[in-house]
Amino acid sequence: MKIGTFLGIVFFLLAAPAWSQPIITMGSDEWLPYVGTQKDRGYMIEVADAIFEKRGIKIQINSYPWPRILHMVRKGSLNAAPGMQKNQAPDFIIPDEPLGIDEAAFFVPKSDPWQYKGIESLNVKKMGVIKDYTYEKEIDIYIANNFGDNKRIHVAHGDDPYKQMVKLFQAKRIDLIVANPNVFLYKLSVMGVNSSDYKMIPIPNSTHYVYIGFSPAIQQSGEYAKILSTGIMEMRKNGQLESLLKKYRIKDWK
Repeated sequence: MKIGTFLGIVFFLLAAPAWSQPIITMGSDEWLPYVGTQKDRGYMIEVADAIFEKRGIKIQINSYPWPRILHMVRKGSLNAAPGMQKNQAPDFIIPDEPLGIDEAAFFVPKSDPWQYKGIESLNVKKMGVIKDYTYEKEIDIYIANNFGDNKRIHVAHGDDPYKQMVKLFQAKRIDLIVANPNVFLYKLSVMGVNSSDYKMIPIPNSTHYVYIGFSPAIQQSGEYAKILSTGIMEMRKNGQLESLLKKYRIKDWK
């Protein structure tokens, strides 16, 4: 080989850009056991990791407040929002396969005799909710109608709104929390709070599937949604999904 040819090859190799692994960026607040942004990333991210890793794609999760996440995914600054209901962003690209169930319940002190007997029964309580979360149709309307009324509604926000609500509850600054039972009980456990001090009151008609919703502004979103759906079905069939869910004490939703 001529020396000029050899040097030309070396120069080409040095100048060529290094291969970079494709990355799917997601945003979430703390919503364990579904999604976490620290060491424990939650079962939804573990499932996505297992599926996309086989295709050489890395999942990166970032911590943001929920309203900001929806905005960033909508405009394409993030690829996806894990843990969303379809009605939260109908314009997002939603996989055919859900990745869990979201439901809502009221939590009050164990000694509190209060029971939910329709919307009117909320008038005697100051309720803690999370900004831009959806719960159940009538309750969502009640929150919207009383938004800004500090005697009836406290709106938690930020990267860890559940922790904020628990602290307000302990300080007796709110009387009632509406929350996903899995997430609320998980948060109590992490904070070292005894769950037996609370009474859970289920909310009828509050059960919805949750998904990883992809950005309508990113071309690959449709492909990513199909890959995720196919992967979930494969993991269910081979038992990998059940094994992973057991780690978080979550049952398969299908």
